[in-house]
Amino acid sequence: MSPFGLFSRGGLRFPLNLEELAQGPENDAGPYGVFVRQPAASPGDVVFRVLRVHHLTPEENRGQHHIFVDVLDEEGRRIPDTEVRIAWVGGSQVVRLDPDPFRPGVAFPMDKWNVYEVEVVGEPSARVVGLTAGHPPEGRGNPEFRHSFLVVFQRQRVPMPEISEEETPPPSAEEITTPEPEEIPVPAPAVPEVQEEVAAMPDVEEQPLTVDVAPAPSSEELLSAAPADQEQGEAGEETPVPPTVEAVAPPEVEMEVPAAPSPERTVIQPSALETYVLFVGAEAPSTVATFFVVMDDLLQMGVPFGFDAIEAAAAARRVIVVGDAPASLMEELRARGCDVIPIEEDGLRARETLQSALSVG
Repeated sequence: MSPFGLFSRGGLRFPLNLEELAQGPENDAGPYGVFVRQPAASPGDVVFRVLRVHHLTPEENRGQHHIFVDVLDEEGRRIPDTEVRIAWVGGSQVVRLDPDPFRPGVAFPMDKWNVYEVEVVGEPSARVVGLTAGHPPEGRGNPEFRHSFLVVFQRQRVPMPEISEEETPPPSAEEITTPEPEEIPVPAPAVPEVQEEVAAMPDVEEQPLTVDVAPAPSSEELLSAAPADQEQGEAGEETPVPPTVEAVAPPEVEMEVPAAPSPERTVIQPSALETYVLFVGAEAPSTVATFFVVMDDLLQMGVPFGFDAIEAAAAARRVIVVGDAPASLMEELRARGCDVIPIEEDGLRARETLQSALSVG
């Protein structure tokens, strides 16, 4: 028997029991490609977190194909007039919760091939992605394309960080006082007395310094000493003029300079494919959910794709990587000459990013 109970016509029993919900896992629909994106919030903020995501068993579902949604307050009661947004490829709808606590808050029927996302409107809210009825049969209650899910949000306030008894809170501005500086006497440095003994120098008798200076020759003597003709020596003989040496240009030598070797280049062969979409992590629920969202677009555009097919992707000029890819994989694809475009979003947001990437180049 399910902890949620049964309607006579099939489905879940409302109002939901908060204690029973808290006993189960947060998301037991992960094997069906469903995952949760909790909101980013600061201490003290009011947010709607996911309390439970549940894939209905065949006994609970009984052939339905619905998303059942409920939004609870801090004490587990349904919050009246709450609106939730249900989005899918090509559309969305805002639905208000049923005020009757004994009926499902929202019972939204799913189409055969659509993949849905659910979140609360108005406050920061978690987002549940990957809800679809397109799963294989599981007994009489869950035939093919007849699967249902329960999504329960709860309003919570992000707790403030606790201060342990050992930790002392920081003092306020009024408690902080700046002490006046104290005057500290600085002792004067002790200077040792140094007594220098100067030895008496011996008496040196001063001797007069005499320098013999020859008189400088007069200008007439200099002129008479100069030769009458630059070509005659002292004996009147002609001074031989050294022969003129003609400058001889060195012979031209032709040297063969070897050409510098060209640096090695990596020649990238033209790729067989223009674009390839690589889904990383075939077992990751987020990757599976994103694949269902973008599958029709890839088939209509004729873009090849695959799950973890690295060798096939490396043959393309441009590789669009969808999912949480390790850095080593990205480096390997770039080393093989691929232009890598990572897509880290999921669900409908990944579809928009993928359409933008496919429309470029």
